Amino acid sequence: MHLLHSATLTVEDAERSQQYYGQWLDYRLVESGTVAEDLAVAWGAPASAGMPYRVMAPASGAPIHLRLVQGPKVPEFRPLVTLGWTAIEICVQDVLAAHE
Repeated sequence: MHLLHSATLTVEDAERSQQYYGQWLDYRLVESGTVAEDLAVAWGAPASAGMPYRVMAPASGAPIHLRLVQGPKVPEFRPLVTLGWTAIEICVQDVLAAHE
């Protein structure tokens, strides 16, 4: 198994999600903007064109990134039976401190 170096997450509010990842997991903003139309098409997600995004990296300097792309909530989404990834794992140095 190889370490993934980035993950893209659909979030309801890119700015609020940026704040939470910063506050709770010590991630820092690396880049922000709106999804370009050609990139959205390349992803097979043309409706994401023009949507706000944030790229975040951990304060540790580890070479990994999270891309938070704003998108609408999908009411019919069901974990483990809907096509696509439904979770990511984030390693922390102190699990108990992260829990607190």
